[in-house]
Amino acid sequence: MKPTLQISQYLIEKLSRITEPKFAKLYGVFFDNMTILLAVQMDSMLVNDLEYCLPTEFDLYGIVEISNKKINQSEIVKKLQQEVDVTDNPIFLSCGVENINEITAYILIHGQLQETSFKVVSEKEIYEHLMYVRLTGTLPITCNAERSSYDEAILDLRNTVTSGKLAFNIVGSPIYLLGNETETGNSNGEPTFSDIFKHSNEINACERKKNNWSSPYIINMKIMKKVSKDNTLSGDKEQHAPICFLTKKQKKTAFIPVKIDVLSLISKQTSLIRLYAILVESILKNLKAYHLTLLKNLTEKDALVVPECYHFYPINCGHFISVWMPTGVDQGKFEPSRRALHKQFLLPMQRPLFRRENRYSFQNSALEDGPLVNPHEVLKNTNNDGKVALVKGKYSYYHYNQNNINDSGWGCAYRSLQTLASWFKWQGYVDREVPTFEEIQKCLVDIGDKPVSFIGSRQWIGSMEVNFVLNSLLGVTCRIINVSNGLEMAYEGPQLVRHFEEYGTPIMIGGGNLAHTILGVDYNEGTGNIKFLILDPHYVGPEDLNVIQTKGWCGWKGLEFWSKTSYYNMCLPLVPTGI
Repeated sequence: MKPTLQISQYLIEKLSRITEPKFAKLYGVFFDNMTILLAVQMDSMLVNDLEYCLPTEFDLYGIVEISNKKINQSEIVKKLQQEVDVTDNPIFLSCGVENINEITAYILIHGQLQETSFKVVSEKEIYEHLMYVRLTGTLPITCNAERSSYDEAILDLRNTVTSGKLAFNIVGSPIYLLGNETETGNSNGEPTFSDIFKHSNEINACERKKNNWSSPYIINMKIMKKVSKDNTLSGDKEQHAPICFLTKKQKKTAFIPVKIDVLSLISKQTSLIRLYAILVESILKNLKAYHLTLLKNLTEKDALVVPECYHFYPINCGHFISVWMPTGVDQGKFEPSRRALHKQFLLPMQRPLFRRENRYSFQNSALEDGPLVNPHEVLKNTNNDGKVALVKGKYSYYHYNQNNINDSGWGCAYRSLQTLASWFKWQGYVDREVPTFEEIQKCLVDIGDKPVSFIGSRQWIGSMEVNFVLNSLLGVTCRIINVSNGLEMAYEGPQLVRHFEEYGTPIMIGGGNLAHTILGVDYNEGTGNIKFLILDPHYVGPEDLNVIQTKGWCGWKGLEFWSKTSYYNMCLPLVPTGI
């Protein structure tokens, strides 16, 4: 039966950015006789090896030619057979240069290209079938502190991984994968991931989010090592005591806690036995990337710089991209590599996507006592039927009485400023922490805007002070919009839509004695109606997302939210171009 084909809408958008004849590689997953194409890589870019950038089970399934000429079937067949080795039925896409919608899909069957239909699918539709498994743990090694010993130690570790001595636990469940023996308490056939959803609190939490989907499902698993002895030796086999040879020689010893942090993309119908093999494969890939990064960054005296894996989920990309970096090394050294990644995956070159601060924030790695991140994400849209433009990227929700500071009644603009500053940190534009109240006040004194007595006071600040601090401490330029009263906010819809589409930064607005943060707008050009997505810094209470949303501390507000008698200033942070 001919395999069916689905193509991510984000992949189509990326192909539209190619403006000249090109060949490129197509990556995706295959399950249940269906291929889903998710990623495209420019064929000429070889700086970053995609073997380590993409999740396990994410493979090369075809090629695409962007050209206005008639396809050369024999050339395409030869290219597919040379480059694609994971399937006997690779995919070929033919796209027009001027009109990317002119896409024709082919499947190679018995050495011949056969035209096939395909469906363009959204991110949400893709992850109705698929989920990510994130495997983490530490596999320590001890060896001599020299290059050859590192090679041998990593090889020994690879042998341990393939020996079946490791076990894997699904976090929040009683399920352990033990080589070919899977302990689930279920003896009715070969269990699949969907069969064991009810056993895992974490998986159930993912399922409960279906109606408010905002990110792919991620199941966390931990590496464990068997300590009980396997009964694998037959009684008639001879067993001997180990023989030790002692050589006295001065050596420097290195203890390396090899950190495993790897993603696999699997179908929800994957069997647990098959999953064990996938996880072993993912660890081997992790070790190879770790080893290469370790050796690449050895100093002249063989001093170790420990590598670390960072997972990124860029906006409008539709899949994870993982990058290995040595810890403690200045990010400026990685700009050529980051630029190559942008080009490889046809991602925009105007903003950073692969700096450390851009890494994906997994639920179990978030600080429990830290500010909430992106509390607006699961809110429903309004019934305004207008153009919706929202903040792009992550920010932290700062509000009254955080950080052991009682600022009720005077600190709302400070908190909005901290929210804006957190956006620039999350996006990787700055590498400093969000400024404290004291740093904000000292900055305004240092630039001559406030007297020395301002430090430690409870005096308010407004939009202009927010502008001064962002510019002085973060190097951020802001645009100021003034309106004489709340009713005039109705006329600012086009400017606000343009700001969120072009820059995507949250906006601080001050009027009367109050300050708020605007996260987005819903502007109906036909009716003139406008709704504002407001993040309210006046909230006092725990980081309870349910309370914050249901009580309206983060939510859509109409024009009546603004005072008819107050003068308003809006501070709109701009962003520099660069990666």
